[in-house]
Amino acid sequence: MKDITIVFHDDHVRSGATSSMLDLIVGLKNHYQIRAVIPNRGGDLASYLKSHDIKYITCRYYSARIKTPKSKFEYSKLFLKNILKIIFSSMFYIIHCGFFSKADVIYSNTSDTNFGLLASILFRKKHISHIREFGLDDQGVTHFIGDKKYYEIVLKYSDRVIVISESLRKHILSYISNHELKDKISLIYDDVHFGVNDKYLQPKFDFIRMLIVGTISQGKGQEFIIDSIYELSKRNIKVYLGIAGDDSTSYSIYLKEKVKRLGLSEQVVFHGFCNNMSILRNQYPIAVVASKSEAFGRVTIEAMGNNQLVIASNAGANPELIQDGTNGFLYEQSSVNSFCEAIIKIINSDESELHNIIKNGNSFSCSFSDKNASKKISKILLSL
Repeated sequence: MKDITIVFHDDHVRSGATSSMLDLIVGLKNHYQIRAVIPNRGGDLASYLKSHDIKYITCRYYSARIKTPKSKFEYSKLFLKNILKIIFSSMFYIIHCGFFSKADVIYSNTSDTNFGLLASILFRKKHISHIREFGLDDQGVTHFIGDKKYYEIVLKYSDRVIVISESLRKHILSYISNHELKDKISLIYDDVHFGVNDKYLQPKFDFIRMLIVGTISQGKGQEFIIDSIYELSKRNIKVYLGIAGDDSTSYSIYLKEKVKRLGLSEQVVFHGFCNNMSILRNQYPIAVVASKSEAFGRVTIEAMGNNQLVIASNAGANPELIQDGTNGFLYEQSSVNSFCEAIIKIINSDESELHNIIKNGNSFSCSFSDKNASKKISKILLSL
């Protein structure tokens, strides 16, 4: 049985990329020996892997991406810092050389870290790179060696590069001129396994209740939605918003203060980190996806699968998932007025029409829960 050694970029089960890989493992572990390499950061991934009889090791390695430096001097410091991190992390290749040498394929789950790629080169193993993020557009970070150089290296030394949307594929291709390297890229949408409501209760739209889920950060668009709610309130349209995600960060505190300053405390609720999203989603008929650029849209599929009406920006992969007015609504990215018009459209729509859109979204979401991604990736693994 082929050994697939997966290198995770973090050790939190509910983070997007990690959760997506765990969904993939469901379809892969019956055909392959799955092992894992995880960073030692005190998360719950180790417990999960242990409970599912997946062998793993913990190593000390780091993100290879940085925020855009303000000066050449700052960039030089960040570059040197990342080189030192790689040198330090390389000790773990020696410590765990027996673990890596057993691998048939080393599988890097994201482009956030170079640890898996370097291991595949050092131990002369086949390598798959699963790229799940734009970087600068969606998370405000870039590779410390530069995105162009990174994509050239990862395509040169990987046997296959998997991307999770057509939008992301075009983004990477914009950096690559070598046609032979371009042929290594495969588009495979994620499998998404989610807990659904046992019974579909048709939501009422007598007043607008929206939920935004995910990391609370500038790239995820929570502040944009707050600004839009404030604009709607000036038009005498009252909208309620729930925000799910770690609300203890400095940026979360900034948003809470802004909500209070704008007089929206009764309309905007911070729910913090939520263990049971299905229950929380039941309280909000509408899901908002306001990221600056979604590489795939896992939260979109999860919302559709849980019978929420989805409103999303027209950036990134969202237009690949949402047909405006058919299985959700799209608004123009960064346009408060466009978002407000989408809300007004919902208010003016018949409930029966909105329920049909929700049902269409739910039906569409089911196509991502049939292990299609794991089947396609299995074919790639066999070809290696």
